[in-house]
Amino acid sequence: VVSKVRRPAPSPSRYNNRTRLLAAVLVFILLGSGIAVVL
Repeated sequence: VVSKVRRPAPSPSRYNNRTRLLAAVLVFILLGSGIAVVL
């Protein structure tokens, strides 16, 4: 647990961009699948 907590943090800018991009893609897929199921 200590090793995981003390691991070096990735670059904030790239981390934020990647997480935001992945979140947007996941939301888009979820919305698309939800609309497909509803239709």
